[in-house]
Amino acid sequence: MKERNQAVTHEVAVEVSKLVTLVQESQENQQAFLTEAYRLLQAQAQEVEDLRGRVLSTEAILAKLDEIGKFIVNLSKYITINVSKVEEQPTGDGMAPGTPELQQGSHTMPTPEPQVVPASEGVPGVDIPISEGMPAEDIPISENVGEEAVPVVKPIAHAPKARVRFLHASPDAGHVDIYINGKKYATDVAFHGITPYLPIDAGRHRIQAFPAGKAAGALIDTTAQLHPDGHYTVAVSGFLRNLRSVVIDDHQRGGKPGFARVKVVHLSPNAPAVDVTLPHGKVLIGHLIFKQKSPYFQVSPGTRQLELRAAGKHETLLRIPPIKVDPNVTYTLYILGTTNHLTPLFIPEA
Repeated sequence: MKERNQAVTHEVAVEVSKLVTLVQESQENQQAFLTEAYRLLQAQAQEVEDLRGRVLSTEAILAKLDEIGKFIVNLSKYITINVSKVEEQPTGDGMAPGTPELQQGSHTMPTPEPQVVPASEGVPGVDIPISEGMPAEDIPISENVGEEAVPVVKPIAHAPKARVRFLHASPDAGHVDIYINGKKYATDVAFHGITPYLPIDAGRHRIQAFPAGKAAGALIDTTAQLHPDGHYTVAVSGFLRNLRSVVIDDHQRGGKPGFARVKVVHLSPNAPAVDVTLPHGKVLIGHLIFKQKSPYFQVSPGTRQLELRAAGKHETLLRIPPIKVDPNVTYTLYILGTTNHLTPLFIPEA
């Protein structure tokens, strides 16, 4: 019996020893786990501190950039930078290559004559390309949009202004009032009427034309994107049943010093394609269609005569009264009215 008790006691002692060993190993494992967890937490804390330092550095950089921007804006008040377009050197006849030029004189055009595309002889209906390969440029047309779909962009502080004017080019729409972003800008504008340029913040603006004296039933309700330092003419164009706004880019600068610059815009809704010619038939601008503008061409100062002819034909649609051009001025010749009563509007872009 005694020996049996001793054997049991030994077995219990062995099991207790094993249990103590397991407990010790468990404590050692827990200590290792806690040590590793502490190390990981310290590493994460350091990463958080690094990130916080980066954020503070970024904020400091942005603040410095903001200070630099304000300094540049203030500095721009005292510094004027003149940027001139580099013109091609004149050729032997005194004209820039690819640029038609009217010669000095009152009613006659002595040689050398402008380098232009001659009218097609005896071939009715043939389109004449614009001289020296200069393509006519389509004017972007702003389509009507609903009132709820007209966003107005908040202007950027200190940004250069855009400038916009309005031309009434519809022969049957009657007098109109012009609104910009819901505010009346021009009152009772008649056919052929054109407003002065209005300085306006760059961005997208809502433009409306109403019958004169009314603030409902807009004839045109559209938007136009105006860029900083840009000059624009917005024309109310077409017949009353299908009015559209036509946004025309005006570029007042450029050209050879001492010369004028002229572009032509076709805004007669039912007139055919036209050629702009000299009185003896030389073509300056060929095949200009409704809602197109021509490239600019250079003109020597003085009094000039131009004609409109059906594109590719000898038929004269309009003999434009003599026009006087001054040096270093940019002009636009608008073709208005209807086929049976075309009227020119020659006006500087200033």
